[in-house]
Amino acid sequence: MFKKLFSASPSPGAAHDYYGSLQNGSCTDRTESEQLSEFTPRKGDQGYAESDEEEASFSPRSPGRPLLALKPSCKVEAQKLFDACTVDKLNMANMGLITKVVVHQDEDLTEEDVSETLSQVGVSSTDLTWQEFYVWSHHVFGGLSEEDYIEAMAVLNTEIALIQKWSDLLSQSCEPDANGVILLDNFVQKVHELLPELSHADIEETVDNVDGTMGAKEVQYWVADMLGDCGQDDFEDMLKPLM
Repeated sequence: MFKKLFSASPSPGAAHDYYGSLQNGSCTDRTESEQLSEFTPRKGDQGYAESDEEEASFSPRSPGRPLLALKPSCKVEAQKLFDACTVDKLNMANMGLITKVVVHQDEDLTEEDVSETLSQVGVSSTDLTWQEFYVWSHHVFGGLSEEDYIEAMAVLNTEIALIQKWSDLLSQSCEPDANGVILLDNFVQKVHELLPELSHADIEETVDNVDGTMGAKEVQYWVADMLGDCGQDDFEDMLKPLM
């Protein structure tokens, strides 16, 4: 399902034009619903216009189908995903983490596929505000039925919850400072204790690091990558000594 969502023929023009108005501030005085309605024409209060005409049935990812706008139940699930991905107390979603989790859902899906959907709505940052995330999630998942939308959000939320749980376990075992930052050397040593077959050099190669420290985001990225490579059962077995 995920590959289909991210590879569907997009209609980026309207989405990008809409998001441009958010960036330049020209529509900040209107409500979120009013802004989103310009991005995706609706039929009545909810849903897309049911029409074979391209203009009337515009949907960013799946043109030509009668589709779902973000109903209240879907918006609740989107908010859960946004909240789950906020790090470092910035109240912004970590799109890098979401990207890694999305890619895990389909072996044919790439991070470039996900990045392209961000570009289509004019987003270039990896940290998204709620409004940016709301537009992006509608752009990608708005073509699903209400049931499938909620299921997709649940799949992503479940994996992110595991990543956060295991990241916290690892971080706490590495003597974090008051800001939750750990030393790369401590992290490498702890992983080596868990996986003695790996050398310190091998472990360092799996970490994206430039200054010898790791914050919550960096640990989460590492855990997400390892989870994708090893699978849930093997990774959980590796962390059992920390539980």
